[in-house]
Amino acid sequence: MVKIHDKVFDDYLSSEKIAAIVEKIATQINSDYKDFNNVVVIGVLNGAIPFFKDLVFHLSSDLTMDFIKCSSYGTGTKSSGRVKLLLDNQLDITGKDVIIVEDIVDSGLTQQFLIEHFRLKEVNSVKVCSLFYKSVNNKTDRVPDYFGLDIPDYFIVGYGLDYAHKGRNIDRILKIVED
Repeated sequence: MVKIHDKVFDDYLSSEKIAAIVEKIATQINSDYKDFNNVVVIGVLNGAIPFFKDLVFHLSSDLTMDFIKCSSYGTGTKSSGRVKLLLDNQLDITGKDVIIVEDIVDSGLTQQFLIEHFRLKEVNSVKVCSLFYKSVNNKTDRVPDYFGLDIPDYFIVGYGLDYAHKGRNIDRILKIVED
């Protein structure tokens, strides 16, 4: 059991299980993108950093990386339903194939916002890759193109995911015990 702020969390996924999930996702992406000439992998800060790092190490080498930062949670345990763009990507991605790397797709609203955002930049294609997906909470008709696990409506922390800016540095996934 781990206490973060006013909440208690317990083990959910080990670092070994996460590593196996990341490798499986990378294998799928490598199969779909045999020619990596125009691919830009864009990580969504801050939560996706550990997943992004581990994922790109497993991907074919000819790709470009960039980052974007959005917020929809604030300091709560539920999405606010509003997506704010805090930092845009820096590379010219016109005509490129973009893979957005997210830590979790919960309501689907950030995913939808980012897809529309990148389409306005006249990219060739946009796909979403997420470590976790909560299909039970999805408020859109869009499922991530790549995802590791479809999880129940648990609030989770660790491996980049946080509760009120804490817990990102935990090397495994914990789920909330009391809410």
